[in-house]
Amino acid sequence: MKKQNPWMYAVPSFALADQHNLETVFTQANGYLGIRGYAEEEITGAGSDPMQFVAGYFDRSPVTRNTMVNVPTLRRIRIQLAGEKLDLGAGSVTNYLRTLDLRNAVCTRSFTWTSPGGRTTKVSFVSYVSYARWHVHLTEISIQPLNWSGRVVLEDVFDGTGQTLHQTHFKVTGHGEIPNGHYGEIRTLTSRLNAVLACAYESAQPLSQAASVRDGLVVSRSLSLEVQRGKVARLRRYAVVATDFDRDAGKAEIRTRTLGYLKQAMRVGWTGLRREQDDAWKKLWAMADVTIAGDPDREFKLRFSIFQMLQAYRPGDPRLSIGAKFLSGEHYSGHYFWDTDNFLTPFFLFTMPAAAQNLVEYRVRNLKGALIKAKSKKFKGAFYPWEACPMDGQENCPEWWKDKAAKEPIYIPCGNIELHINAAVALASSNYLMVAGRAKPARADIHRMLVEIARFWASRGEWVNGRYSIKNVIGPDEYHEYVDDNAYTNHTARWSLQKALSLPDLRTLGVTAKEASAWQKIVEGIELGHDKAHGILAQDRTFLSLPELDRSKFKPVIPLFRQGLSMEQIGHLQAIKQADVLALFHQLPFTYDYALMHRCWDYYEPRTVHDSNLSAGSHAVVAALLGRKDDFQKYYDKVLNLDIGGESYNVVDGLHAANA
Repeated sequence: MKKQNPWMYAVPSFALADQHNLETVFTQANGYLGIRGYAEEEITGAGSDPMQFVAGYFDRSPVTRNTMVNVPTLRRIRIQLAGEKLDLGAGSVTNYLRTLDLRNAVCTRSFTWTSPGGRTTKVSFVSYVSYARWHVHLTEISIQPLNWSGRVVLEDVFDGTGQTLHQTHFKVTGHGEIPNGHYGEIRTLTSRLNAVLACAYESAQPLSQAASVRDGLVVSRSLSLEVQRGKVARLRRYAVVATDFDRDAGKAEIRTRTLGYLKQAMRVGWTGLRREQDDAWKKLWAMADVTIAGDPDREFKLRFSIFQMLQAYRPGDPRLSIGAKFLSGEHYSGHYFWDTDNFLTPFFLFTMPAAAQNLVEYRVRNLKGALIKAKSKKFKGAFYPWEACPMDGQENCPEWWKDKAAKEPIYIPCGNIELHINAAVALASSNYLMVAGRAKPARADIHRMLVEIARFWASRGEWVNGRYSIKNVIGPDEYHEYVDDNAYTNHTARWSLQKALSLPDLRTLGVTAKEASAWQKIVEGIELGHDKAHGILAQDRTFLSLPELDRSKFKPVIPLFRQGLSMEQIGHLQAIKQADVLALFHQLPFTYDYALMHRCWDYYEPRTVHDSNLSAGSHAVVAALLGRKDDFQKYYDKVLNLDIGGESYNVVDGLHAANA
C-alpha cells in the first residue's frame, strides 16, 4: 500500500461516477472567492454543479429570504482538438492523476486522452485561487498531441445558466473583448449588485481570436492556435471577478476596477503570482498546522480540515461570517448558523485572532437585527437569527423547504424556536474576550450584546411550580420539535445569565438592581432536568418516556427522514439527530461532574444516529474528556473521513464546515 503523503490529496485514476463528489473535495477558495472543482472542459455523464461564489454577493430569494448567488462560470473552457471536443466521458482515458497540494492550495489534473476518432493527446491543468490577490484565479493548460497535428480551439465561457436553488438571480448587462480575452457583466435582480468577470490568456504561440458572443446568460469568446505532433503548447489563463459589495470597491467604476486587477496580475506574471501563493500559504500554515507523529494518514486528513478553514475565511471584513458549506455549494444559501460561533470561531481564535475578531464583530454589528427579531416575537432583548446573511440582520431561515426525498414541503420552525443560537453567540464572544486581547470589537459593545441576550432568556421562559421553564423549543437534536425544557437550551441559558451577571459594567449598560435580581432568581430556579431514576440529565421533559428506535431496520450514514420515516414519526422515538446533552459537555467541558457525564454518555450515545455533520465531532471531544479512547478514535475517524472518506451521503452538496 502506498504511504500517504500528509500534504497531498491524490486521485490516481479516472472514474466517471466519482467526478461529482470530487467537485466538492477540490473546491478552491481564498475567503473571498470559492470555486467548486468542476472540470474546465466539461465531462459528459459525470453530473456537475459548476458553481462559484463571491463572499457577500447575495440576492433576494423567494425560498430563503436572501441567498448567496452562483455567479457565471469562472473556469469553464470548452476545448476542441482538431475538431473533436475534449470530453473524458467519451473516448478513453489513461495516465490520469488529480492532486490537491495542501501546502499552497494548487490543484493539478493530467491525463492522456484518446478521442473517438483515434487522436491521442496529453493534457494537463494547473490551477489555484490566489490568496494574495483575492480577486484572481489562475489556470495553466498544457496540450501535447501525440499522433496528430492541427488546430486547438478554446471557447472561454462565462456561463450564467446555472441557477441558485432553482432560481436565476441576475441578468447580463454587458460583455466585450480585451486582448487575448474577454469580460462579462451582471447585475443581481433585487439587491442590484454589479459583478464583472474577465480573463485573458498568455501564450508563446500566436492566438487567433473570434468576436465576443452573448447568448442569453452565456458570454463567450473563442481563441485558437496551431499545435504540432509531439510538441507541448502551453497557455496561461488569468481570470478575475469583482463586485459592488467588495470592501475594496471604492469609487472606481467596476469594469475599470476589474480589468485593473487583471492587468496587475498579468504584470506580476505566472512565476511571481505562484511565489506569492507559496509565501501566503507558508504563513498560514505557520499559524495553524498540526502534526500527528507516526500517523501520516490521520495527519493528512486533519490537515485537510484545517486547510478548508484556512481557505474559507480571511480577516478584514466584519460584514461577513462563514456559511455552513463554506464557499463550496449552494445548500443553506450561504447562510451563517450557530456552526460558525460554536465550532469555527474557536479555531480562528487560536490561529488567526484577526479573523475571530471579525466573526465576533459580525454578531455585534447585527445586534439591532436580533433586537428587532425578539421584539417581533414579543420578547425582550436580543434573539439572533438562526440563519443570518450579510444583507441584513434579519432572520433568513425559510419556513418551508422542499427536500429531494420528501413528497411534500417540510415546515421549518427553526427560525422561531431554535433558541440556542443565542448561547452560541454569547459563548463565542465570551471566549474571544478571554483569549484574544484585541481592541475590537469594543469590550463595552460585547458586554451590551451579552446583556441583551440575557434579557431575552429572562423573557422567554415562565415560572411553573417554582421552577423557571423554557417551553416550545428545538434543541440541538432537531428531530424533537416543540419540546419543553431542553437540557442544552436551559443549561446554556443559565450560563448566559451567569455570564451577564458577572460583567463589571452592568449599571452602565442600564441593568437595574431589580433586573439583576430577577436574573439571579432564574439562575437558581431554572429547570435543569436532573433525572433521578437514570442519574442523567433528561434531554427534555418527554424524551425519556419515548419508545426506542430499532436501528437494525435502518442504514447508517443516510438520515432517517430519507428512509421512509416522517419527521413526526421520528419525533416520537428516542432517536437523536446529533449530540444534544453530550454537546453541552463539549461547550461547557469543565462544568459538570465526570460521573454524570459518563452516565449521560452511556445513555445517549447509543441513541444518537448522527444524521448531522455536527455530531461526531462533539462525541469525539466528550469521549476524549472522559478518557474513552476507543470511542474517541471511532468518532475522530468519522470526523476525519466525512468529506474525503465516504462518511457522508451528501458530500456532493458541499463541504461540511462545522465538521472541519
